[in-house]
Amino acid sequence: MKEPKENLSGQATLDHIKPCWYWDKKDLAHTPSQSEGLDPGTEARYRREGARFIFDVGTRLGLHYDTLATGIIYFHRFYMFHSFKQFPRYVTGACCLFLAGKVEETPKKCKDIIKTARSLLNDVQFAQFGDDPKEEVMVLERILLQTIKFDLQVEHPYMFLLRYVKQLKGEKNKVCKVLQMAWTFVNDSNPIVGCCCHHHSSSLCVATATLPYFLHYKAHHIIRRTFNERPILKLFSYIRRTAL
Repeated sequence: MKEPKENLSGQATLDHIKPCWYWDKKDLAHTPSQSEGLDPGTEARYRREGARFIFDVGTRLGLHYDTLATGIIYFHRFYMFHSFKQFPRYVTGACCLFLAGKVEETPKKCKDIIKTARSLLNDVQFAQFGDDPKEEVMVLERILLQTIKFDLQVEHPYMFLLRYVKQLKGEKNKVCKVLQMAWTFVNDSNPIVGCCCHHHSSSLCVATATLPYFLHYKAHHIIRRTFNERPILKLFSYIRRTAL
């Protein structure tokens, strides 16, 4: 993989203004990959596979969930400016995890990430790393940093989720169950580009924390008891005000 001499991507102009990392649905439907002929279904599959790869490698290396989530966010943001046809997903995934480890102060050596990747991928998949896997990752890291404009801090729903659940009133065991399920929903949402690039993390928090109630409990009995009978929409507004 050679570092581009001019633009990092022909699909987007990268300036030095701090970016807004949320896109409209029309932008998600016109990504660089789709502009180069990749169909939406294949792009979605590549994103899921890349996110799962980051999760699996990071888990094997004992990394914290914040590091994994940060790496996945970098991955999704990267492909809003670049095409899967130009940058193989597993190399990008390894690079995103490598950078996320440093940002979240849980660094792992590049060689350890590559070694773990080799154990998880078949020969065809690992061939994406070329003859010098470490060099591939290190070169791509420079491109990744420029693509995300050195905006390294990522806001995750976990903090908002804990704050949200503390405001819910109900039986303790049920509230704990909601937290566990909501935490799982947040993790499961990471491979979905719409959750990472279209919705604010506080919105995702409320959605994932509310869903278990509607799946397993009588939501109106517990939700409406919170904040002196204020309904869920007012609770949602409260979280948005305190979180943003």
